[in-house]
Amino acid sequence: MGNSIISLVIPYYNHPDFLNFQLNIWNNYSDEVKDKIEIILVDDCSEISIIDLPNLPKFPENLKIYRILEDIPWNEKGARNLGATAATADWLLHTDFDHWFDDENLKKLIALKKDNNHLYRFERLKNGEKYKQHKESHLISTKKFFKIGGFDEDFSGSWGGAAYCLYFNMLKRRESTKTINLSNVFINAAFLDQYSDCQVKSLAKDSSILMHKLRLKKEKNYRPGKILRFSWERLL
Repeated sequence: MGNSIISLVIPYYNHPDFLNFQLNIWNNYSDEVKDKIEIILVDDCSEISIIDLPNLPKFPENLKIYRILEDIPWNEKGARNLGATAATADWLLHTDFDHWFDDENLKKLIALKKDNNHLYRFERLKNGEKYKQHKESHLISTKKFFKIGGFDEDFSGSWGGAAYCLYFNMLKRRESTKTINLSNVFINAAFLDQYSDCQVKSLAKDSSILMHKLRLKKEKNYRPGKILRFSWERLL
């Protein structure tokens, strides 16, 4: 993992069935991918810690696991910030837990001639067909990520994409970051009918603070506050 050039950061919350699927994917990555990409899995205070789950496949050597110790609703922003803080690579690859890259597409990202002033997005496949782009899935320079303060944890506790709208808006407006759509790189989305624990319909959704926060997009010098507003530990 000392040779990693990309840190794949993934938040996790109560998805044990799909974790089995993901671990099998990760274990079967090529040696090149395992050497160049570290996987950072952040457990957002699930009911059962990942380490305590029974009958899991082995953990790959390029996997790090962290756990947030406070159950903060919709704290995937904080989980992503923790993963980014733990990252050792110069590039962060953010995605959701119900999405995955195959070996071929990760090799394309490894070989990509990257520009620190660019943010990269990908095509998405669902059931083998092209599906609308998943904005949360993107590749960004680690330095650029922290230069704008990471994801705004003021949005933790609320459901919705407002935090990401603000994040991307800040990158574009304040950092002159150009978004590049990689039409030859694909990310896969889960079949929710097969992996029901990937669904979030059962989680409480409070969008009451979103409109208040969204107006911050208009403030040129806005910067998120302190990150990692919780206790955490490394499990692996």
